[in-house]
Amino acid sequence: MSSVPVKSAAQQAGAMLLRVREILAREILVRQRTQLINALRGHASELGLVAPIGNKGLARLRVDVATGATLPAPAANALRLA
Repeated sequence: MSSVPVKSAAQQAGAMLLRVREILAREILVRQRTQLINALRGHASELGLVAPIGNKGLARLRVDVATGATLPAPAANALRLA
């Protein structure tokens, strides 16, 4: 087994910073995705399309919109974009 050079404190701090940024970015993306799904479900429910919570609910909502649910054209177009 070959030896690995010891990293300096600055190198370790830089690696730590990258890991923390990655974790925070992932958490922000998950939070924003949840907000978007909830907003879409809310708008759809105002038009009579009720979907379960979460990604499964979004998938069901997309199927309902795609199969020609009775929605006004602008609303159907907006929901198809998501």
